[in-house]
Amino acid sequence: MTDIMNLKVMALNKQEIIDILKKYAFDKSEYIVLSTGALVMHQIKDKAHDIDLAVSPTLYDKLVEKYNPKCSYKRVIDGVEFKMYSFDVFDFGMSYYDLDNVDFIDGIPVQNVETVLKLKQSLGREKDLEDIKLIEEYCKNNDR
Repeated sequence: MTDIMNLKVMALNKQEIIDILKKYAFDKSEYIVLSTGALVMHQIKDKAHDIDLAVSPTLYDKLVEKYNPKCSYKRVIDGVEFKMYSFDVFDFGMSYYDLDNVDFIDGIPVQNVETVLKLKQSLGREKDLEDIKLIEEYCKNNDR
């Protein structure tokens, strides 16, 4: 069994992400794997340093109550405040919770690549520029 507490300092591959999500057993209609974790699940990248989740209001309330997470990221994008909270290997928030833009990969709800691309473009961070190139190449090579 994977030692989840020690993974925060490591990079997570696809199978480790799946194993962690299975361990926590979140309702699959209540979350979506986002960002770099989604790229790992789509096999566009090999590793992610954490698992970003968009969660429903119901799961959000449960996570806040159970884990008392710390706010790890706050930014205003297009006039909307975007906050992420952290516990264990997860960063989570309610922004980007959109079940219409999900692919299920190995039974896990994952943000589709087109939506990951839009997210990374909207964030405009230096660290996202390489991911944007990888996604664009993936879309070109896979008729997306």
